[in-house]
Amino acid sequence: PFTIPEEHIIKKTQYSYVFTDIKPVVDGHLLVSPLRCVQFFEDLTEIEKRDFANLAKLSGEIMKKHMHTTALSMTIQN
Repeated sequence: PFTIPEEHIIKKTQYSYVFTDIKPVVDGHLLVSPLRCVQFFEDLTEIEKRDFANLAKLSGEIMKKHMHTTALSMTIQN
């Protein structure tokens, strides 16, 4: 039911997208979301899960460089 403003979207693939949080908890807070709305992560197809994971990994690598750190935290909210 929510619309993500285009200026918050960092990258979009065929199945997923990453965007900045409107109310970030910490510096560098990003959200990765599948484009298709499902109730649970396991409801995604295998290709959607793979795309989601690849985008999360890429986002993490970019954020570590941007934030000058060697670690990050990732959480899946199901």
